[in-house]
Amino acid sequence: MNRKGNRANRNIRYFHKWSNKGYSIFSSMKVAVKICVIPLTYSLVASPSVAVAQNDTVSISKHLDLNEVVIETKVKAEAYSELTRVVSVVTQQEIQQISASSLQDVLEKLINVDIRQRGGQGVQADINFRGGSFDQVLVLLNGVNITDPQTGHHNLNIPIDLNSIQRIEVLQGPGARVYGPGAFSGAINIITKPDPENSIKVSSKAGEYGLYGGSIQSSIKSKNSSEVLSLSHNQSDGYMNNTDFKITNLFFQKNVNSKVGDFSLFAGYQLKSFGATTFYSPNYPNQFENTKTLVSSLEYEKKWNQHKLVVNGYLRKHWDRFELFRSNPAAWYVHHNYHLSTVTGSKISYQLLTQTSKTQVGVEFRNENIISNKLGDTLSSPTKIEGSEGLFYIKGDNRFITSYFADQAFYFDRFSISGGFSYSYCSNFKGNWSYGIDAAYSLLDNVKIYSAINRSFRNPTFTDLYYEGPSNIGNRALKPESAITYEGGVKLDYKHLSGNVGYFHRDGKDIIDWIMLPTETKWTTKNFTSLNTDGVEISLVSNLKGLIPIVNSVSANYSRYWVEKQKGDFDSYYALDNIKHNLKFGLNHQIISKLAASWNVAWQERAGEYKDVGNVVKSYKPHWLIDLKISWTSSKYSIYVDGSNIFDKKYIDTGNVLQPGRWISAGFSYKLGWE
Repeated sequence: MNRKGNRANRNIRYFHKWSNKGYSIFSSMKVAVKICVIPLTYSLVASPSVAVAQNDTVSISKHLDLNEVVIETKVKAEAYSELTRVVSVVTQQEIQQISASSLQDVLEKLINVDIRQRGGQGVQADINFRGGSFDQVLVLLNGVNITDPQTGHHNLNIPIDLNSIQRIEVLQGPGARVYGPGAFSGAINIITKPDPENSIKVSSKAGEYGLYGGSIQSSIKSKNSSEVLSLSHNQSDGYMNNTDFKITNLFFQKNVNSKVGDFSLFAGYQLKSFGATTFYSPNYPNQFENTKTLVSSLEYEKKWNQHKLVVNGYLRKHWDRFELFRSNPAAWYVHHNYHLSTVTGSKISYQLLTQTSKTQVGVEFRNENIISNKLGDTLSSPTKIEGSEGLFYIKGDNRFITSYFADQAFYFDRFSISGGFSYSYCSNFKGNWSYGIDAAYSLLDNVKIYSAINRSFRNPTFTDLYYEGPSNIGNRALKPESAITYEGGVKLDYKHLSGNVGYFHRDGKDIIDWIMLPTETKWTTKNFTSLNTDGVEISLVSNLKGLIPIVNSVSANYSRYWVEKQKGDFDSYYALDNIKHNLKFGLNHQIISKLAASWNVAWQERAGEYKDVGNVVKSYKPHWLIDLKISWTSSKYSIYVDGSNIFDKKYIDTGNVLQPGRWISAGFSYKLGWE
């Protein structure tokens, strides 16, 4: 190197080792600092061939949010401290590599959760964590609570396609002290962001059962702002009678950086209609459902020194038209069920981050409203149902929820501990507390043990309280359900192996479920006195790139749950109808050059029973499923063939709804970028 180059490099200091010392010294030196060792955990996730979900790192820096330095590590969850909990993160790259057509497919294949689908291609599915029910999981979009207060069946009606998702963060276990009511057994945070460069992405696919669809996404980036606009549509004739569907999504997001702070706006709209066959009752195989979803949020964020202030306002509206008879209705059938739920809210949080601690406090105001012709009390002034003739919303309910929360974390050399609480007051159910404490200790640089105790609760949905139908009747006297969860385990993060092994016990009180006594003919919602759940969860990811020729990665997930039934002679519809064994394998490998294959293998054994169309009680049968995606990928385009359930296995996830057999599709995507 010449002398001039040597003089220029005198102002660069080479930093070779991380420590717990403050990074603010870099600023005081008034020089540029070149970091010579990229953290190992970042190199694992940055590899273009890794096709499995990554758990949070054991060695993650405690100083990620400091303004003085930006450190790239393994993809980090934004909404929860992964230092003391198990938080899994799925990246956009992983989503694109596996055989998945919807958000529920991604979660089912890459995360240790139970997804109970009522149809393929993202039509309708329920998320179940740790043997819990679909109503006990909180769903967030960019940190905003978009959980449906009518019923958890609508929680995945989210107006985005897979191309719009940057990553998915999944918290296993209660998170109510941070998120508020609803994060009873877990939480999912879906993150969307504009492309880091100016680009247009176009994709299309077609397959069996009249499947076709496509999407177009435009990202524009300037000096201080970025935005993305995406439109997608998918439809199919259905894999059997009355399983056809049409899904259209429109989504816009804009981020602006300014001297006064950062602003983020997103808005999305979804149209979804589908034949619901026997989705909700085996006695009516001609059901149909039409839903519309609108979500929007505006957020302001201000950072200064070690402080951060975030103010957010959001809106969610959901229209639901449920038809018990799609055609040829019975003589007693008067009209369809119409529901319109509206959620508005605002959240203010303040964060202080020091070298050894993190403090977070805040408050959230949330209003949940529903108008319906089936759910709620009689309205004083009926409202016309848009798009119908002579029909009105004649019932409804409204509740206002105020939640105060505080969380404190301390970070030491090898020991981390956090604790906090949330107090939530609901106008319909009075006040309720969530609280907990988490701790973790690093036995080695790459091995950490953790433990946690947390209390969580959930308010009943409007369906739990009010629904009345031919086979169901709600219960206005329901109370919120609650639980205390004890958990512990080991997390590891080595160069070629990462994951966790854990055990939990959940002591549930007043658990809400639909039950039927021997003398009754309808399902009724009740509060269980108690319902205890134990579980073992194992998740391992092995990055083999460079060790074994052509093999990029291998993953394995296994969970085993035990649910203790309350003594009594009654049938349970949801609480005791849970998964027992859930085993998943994933393999990503090269075939030749840019041609790669991604395999997903699952074996499930489910507890509980269901009634078929002849009202015959049957037990769920264990089953194997194998999916395969073969893709040719370059920097600008990708071509793939996707085979779901390639061995055409007949199986049932929930109720008596037969799932799709083998479903072959093919597609391509192309990206055009510019400066």
